[in-house]
Amino acid sequence: MSSLYLKGGPLTSALLRRSFMASSTAAGSHILSVARSSKRMFSSSSASSPYGSAKPTKTSGKKSKAPKKVTLTQLNKFRRQGHKITMMTCYDAMTAGIAEECGVELLLVGDSVSNVVHGHDSTVPISMDAMILHTQAVRRGLAHHRPMVIGDMPFGSFLTIEDGVKNGARFIKEGGADIVKLESPASSQEFSTELIRRMTAAGIGVVGHIGLTPQSHVQMGGYRIQGKAASAACHLIDFAKELEAAGCIMLVMECVPGEVARLVTEAISIPTIGIGSGPDTSGQVLVVHDLLGLTPRAPKLAKQFVNARALMNIGVSKYVDEVKSGQFPGPETYTRMKPIEYDMLLGELNTTGPAAAVEGESESRPAAEESSRMMMSSNPTRVAVVGGGAMGTFFAQALSKKVPDVVLMTGPHSHASAMNSAGLDCIDGQGRALPALEGPHPATTPFRVVHNADECLDAFGGTTPELVVVASKAWQLEDPAVVKKQLSGLLVDGAPVLSIQNGIGALDALSIVSNNVFQAVTNVGCNLPRPGVLEVNIVPGTEAWMKLIPPKTAAASTSQYGEDPLARLLTTCFKDAQIPCQVSDAVDDDEAQQMVWDKLIVNSAINPVTAVFGVLNGDILDSPQLYSLASAAAHEAYNVARVMGVKVPSEYSDELWVETARCTSSNVSSMLRDVRLGRPTEISFINGQVVRFGSQVGVPTPVNRALVTMVANMQQSGDAAVDTTLTTSSLRVSSEEKKHLHEATSTSQ
Repeated sequence: MSSLYLKGGPLTSALLRRSFMASSTAAGSHILSVARSSKRMFSSSSASSPYGSAKPTKTSGKKSKAPKKVTLTQLNKFRRQGHKITMMTCYDAMTAGIAEECGVELLLVGDSVSNVVHGHDSTVPISMDAMILHTQAVRRGLAHHRPMVIGDMPFGSFLTIEDGVKNGARFIKEGGADIVKLESPASSQEFSTELIRRMTAAGIGVVGHIGLTPQSHVQMGGYRIQGKAASAACHLIDFAKELEAAGCIMLVMECVPGEVARLVTEAISIPTIGIGSGPDTSGQVLVVHDLLGLTPRAPKLAKQFVNARALMNIGVSKYVDEVKSGQFPGPETYTRMKPIEYDMLLGELNTTGPAAAVEGESESRPAAEESSRMMMSSNPTRVAVVGGGAMGTFFAQALSKKVPDVVLMTGPHSHASAMNSAGLDCIDGQGRALPALEGPHPATTPFRVVHNADECLDAFGGTTPELVVVASKAWQLEDPAVVKKQLSGLLVDGAPVLSIQNGIGALDALSIVSNNVFQAVTNVGCNLPRPGVLEVNIVPGTEAWMKLIPPKTAAASTSQYGEDPLARLLTTCFKDAQIPCQVSDAVDDDEAQQMVWDKLIVNSAINPVTAVFGVLNGDILDSPQLYSLASAAAHEAYNVARVMGVKVPSEYSDELWVETARCTSSNVSSMLRDVRLGRPTEISFINGQVVRFGSQVGVPTPVNRALVTMVANMQQSGDAAVDTTLTTSSLRVSSEEKKHLHEATSTSQ
């Protein structure tokens, strides 16, 4: 157990003061549900997910006794008594639930998922992270957790003894597997036995795998029968004995002659599971897609027990036909208004007449918007910056290097007053002045400060800006009416908008008033340590980055304008201000999506942890427990991005966020500043989006959900950050959220 609850460490004392309401609901969205039979129909109650559930409904009447969990003792008893053991591959929650109902004893989350689910030509490409996700799905699909779940160690996960032990533990700790399976090619006999010995010593149950080992099929000369020659058969029998002696609790034999499989079974005292190895093993295993008839060409070793592919073809074809013909959806599948309510609606529309107006607007809007789109000139003279926080102030100051007339539109707060009365001091993270950014006249700002759109237009002499930079908080853009009031007047001529909010969701709000919105994603860190002072975190010898993502409707026409003038303007301004920041456009949608999620992963790790515990960014790196919590949140965000198809690195690494925390070590995160000032935070746009997308794609995000709960309740109670000198017994996070926070912080212990 971690020191979160047992040792009274920093995170313990930090958490125990908070009283947070539990606010998590069952997440997960299943796109396809297939009812196996009338006895296995899934819930259709109003309380269930609209997409069905992986677990069967509870039957009414007398409560039936839950089946006992399969144990190694039971499997060994089966072996001695000659009762055959059933194993099949399983990669998802739906299939796991069906297998449990049918009495399958062993569920192997096999690396064959690489072939039959992910479409690869071999088992080699599947990653450890992907195997963990599939194992988690299988575990969630079990209503009674009767079958034993086996995680199949993928290629590359046990290149060294240490890697094997670590990844085997991941299968059990993160994936929820009971034991793991390990391919043991004859060519690595000594290594395999030592690895199994070490994994067993670490408390990890290991199933060996001899004969044909697909991960090393190239070295074997292809997918060939093993042990046909007498000498090779003797070697297999001896190898099986060595694996048992090393600690194997079960042994899979693939593609060996039936006689050899029988001799191996007789020579060792652990259960044997055969595939393409005859009937005399303790049990059998098949790939679920093969036994159900889903694979177009099943291998010789498999048997098709039902033609599910044909049944699916019938179902999908009927769906297509009924949609095309209008037969689906029928009245039983959707809700209709009460006649009286519908009549009242029609009367209201006829009275106010919005229907025609909306219809006409929707038809003419695309053409009008396209014609009103204005490309920024290469040398703009008027720029409006909306939002006078740290980033807004930074952009206003930097753009003033090249733009003659910059206006900062912000509320009448102390920072605005200080800039109007005494100018703006610019410093780095160590408190040193930044004269190039500050300019020759630090006592006055090179831009004007106003408080609303009318004042902004007046400052420009009644004309509209050529560029509008929106640096408001994401939550300030949630209300469409507020967005229109603040920005519509500035954008009547279609000026481009540059959005620089944290998280995901702000672009949806800005699209209400403009279809010419560029998004900026950057690792530049800014802070307002006190009114009238801008702190820009710059690490000597490093270069920050900024990616510009153009509006999709403009991307196709970019070529006719040549080089993007916005990127060129920002590059020139940062250079003159001696801010080392490389500005460039995202080359395509893939890179744009990658940059957005890279930043979201960083924010999901740093912002909520600093806000909850009242620490600077760099303090996370100095506390093993805070580091583990941030790492767990980032890892969940990474998993969500990966499943969504975002081009993130193939394996998770803490370097995805640690470098930013290091470069901005003295920074007060925007979320911590908001908490201290009693303002709303961007938690729903950062960690909240991780939770939302995770629910959509079936990736669990318990740590992010708990962080959202804590920050949200801090906002509701008006409390500041957690006092790290107190004890955690007063924590009112849900027991489930406690559990996940507990696990997230235990990795460093």
